[in-house]
Amino acid sequence: MTECMTDLAQAAACRNGTTAAHLKVISIFMIFVTSVTGVCAPVTLARYFQGKSLYNIAILLIKCFAAGVILATSLVHVLPDAFAALSDCQVASQHPWKDFPFAGLVIFTHLS
Repeated sequence: MTECMTDLAQAAACRNGTTAAHLKVISIFMIFVTSVTGVCAPVTLARYFQGKSLYNIAILLIKCFAAGVILATSLVHVLPDAFAALSDCQVASQHPWKDFPFAGLVIFTHLS
């Protein structure tokens, strides 16, 4: 097997398309299964525990977990872009932007 380099043409030659397609099918199936499980869990809990105190606690925990997953996903995808945009040469050369990481400040003040 040829050694993979940083060159794009050589990197494309080192890609195994069959294995990549196989892994994509597996990941689509796993996303589908976890999505169905996540949708069916509150419905199943409602059917068996409706009107009991355990039901309200379980639904609250599921909602808090879902909100945490959405928040963490958005931070993972948006925060690096915000730091990159605010560290741009034209923005970062001005006085307040070069002294303090304002993207982190905005995120953490909105989280508290």
